This record gives sequence, C-alpha cells and structure tokens, in this order.
Amino acid sequence: MQLGDEELCELTETVFESCVGMVLDRIDDVDCPEPSIFGYVHITGGWEGSVVVQCEDELARRVAAAMFGSDIGTVTPQEVADAMGEIANITAGNVKSRLTIACQLSVPGHSNAVDIESAFPQSQLIRRYTFQAEGMPVVVGILQRGW
Repeated sequence: MQLGDEELCELTETVFESCVGMVLDRIDDVDCPEPSIFGYVHITGGWEGSVVVQCEDELARRVAAAMFGSDIGTVTPQEVADAMGEIANITAGNVKSRLTIACQLSVPGHSNAVDIESAFPQSQLIRRYTFQAEGMPVVVGILQRGW
C-alpha cells in the first residue's frame, strides 16, 4: 500500500467531518469498549485487503442519527449497521482512489466481532489508527490479504 499514515488519517478525519459533522482527534492506541460495531469494505484487484472502521455502539448510534438526520433515540439497528458500512465504504473509496493499481470495492458490511483481526483471519492488520470522537474511541484498520 502506497499511502502514508498522515494521508490515511486525514482521509478518515475528512470522511467523519463531511459525512456526520464529527471531528476526530488522533489519540494513543486503545481498544473500543464492548459492545462495539464495525463497518468494513473489501478491496480486490491489484491490491487485496479491507478497510475497517470500528466504534462502540453509543457512538455508532450517534453516527447513524447524524447521517440520517434522525433522533438518536429512534435510530434502528439496521440504520446503525448501514451508517457504519457507509463510513467504511467512503473511507475505502478514498483509499482506492489513491492506489495506483486497478481495484474494486465490495458491498459494505458490518460486524459485532470483538476485534478487527479475529473477524478477518485470512488477513493481516497492516495499519491501525485510533481517534476520538465525542469522547469515544474510533479505530480504523487496514488489513491486507495474501501477504
């Protein structure tokens, strides 16, 4: 992967701010408290891997409410899943646009797995960034397949 750490962090910060109006601040590496949810998108083609965005359920509900313009108390589990998948999709699309080789994106997905690495056993976590939004951690992972 040719993208530098600073560029990947800026991509993530821009996605959150433009899509849901949340400011991300980079913090020291921490795990997301449970329960958490993550959205993911696989990249296939000249580079094989995944982009994953994880946060605790409370922040994911806030993301969904902001994305769909609804009240946090009325956000459905499906809206939360869709919002996290879409955040991962937009982030992965930005990553893909900066790759110099032909690649395709999968349909976004979501999971409630305990951690990113256990959800993708055929992949290796090659980058991990931790941010904070509204006082809660956001973890972004880049996984590579076929290392």
